[in-house]
Amino acid sequence: FQLSLEQVSANSVQVILGIAQGRPDLYMEQIAKLIKRYHLMASPKSKMGVLWLSSCHLTLQSRAGEGEQDVKEMMGKETFAKLSDLAYEAARLATTEFIEQDEEVKIQILNSLARLTIHGVEKAKPAFDYVLNMAKCDTSYSVRDKARLYGGLTSGGGADGESISKKIILASANLKPISSPIDDSKNAFSIGSLSHLVDHSAPGYQTMPEFRTTPTNSTLRDAKITQNSSKSQNQNQVRSQYPNNA
Repeated sequence: FQLSLEQVSANSVQVILGIAQGRPDLYMEQIAKLIKRYHLMASPKSKMGVLWLSSCHLTLQSRAGEGEQDVKEMMGKETFAKLSDLAYEAARLATTEFIEQDEEVKIQILNSLARLTIHGVEKAKPAFDYVLNMAKCDTSYSVRDKARLYGGLTSGGGADGESISKKIILASANLKPISSPIDDSKNAFSIGSLSHLVDHSAPGYQTMPEFRTTPTNSTLRDAKITQNSSKSQNQNQVRSQYPNNA
């Protein structure tokens, strides 16, 4: 069982995402490093993970069931603003390659910019408008539908409309831990064996025997006394009796 470099990169980002999604303010430095390496990532899953992680502080209120002000006070308004700047930078880098991105990455770009816009980050509005215009001509139905939805939700509609739009755009759930094929079948093979490592039965593999229903003979657990150990024990007894001769 061997993972490609793209799979390793994607799984690494997902692991970091799972750790940091609850308190992204504590992992700001790690988030910034991932954004800096965005252009080096080839896996769409990695890019999606970076975009989601960079803007996950914007959806923390819906995921944690708390108010927006409560989240800002918990992180600190200055820290919240810095995280928003990182989210904008990640979305800006992704926007420069919007046409070449995979469908799921395009949708995540729309999600990030829509969340920034609905949160009142003014500098994200031009990038958001650009992506909406590009998405309208996209070949994917999902991307076009998402763009039309966000375009309508952010077009304005009074205080009540804005409140509903914010709830829809910021609706999110905590991501579940990534699953591994080895984890799914770990009970099938002995842990630490070659078969467990490669996730299939290797030549010569023997399954572990089932637990016995009857106890074994107690003599099997008695220490075995060999001839050498008996001789050594006798010599120790002689030395203890005659220490001057040792």
